[in-house]
Amino acid sequence: LSYIQGTQDKTYPPALASEHIKLFTSSKDVKFDVLEGGCHYLTASHPIEVGDALKELVTKYAAV
Repeated sequence: LSYIQGTQDKTYPPALASEHIKLFTSSKDVKFDVLEGGCHYLTASHPIEVGDALKELVTKYAAV
């Protein structure tokens, strides 16, 4: 599970997301990243970082 959160997300604040990520107890690999200045729509505010994270995720699990 790869989770990316923006510090400026007013709809789903980082503190709430941090608590919710703990509920994924059966996931073997949980990654939680916070992007400084990121809003609710991270693909709009941080497209490069989101793309890099997606590429990393796909690359990691493509061979599995």
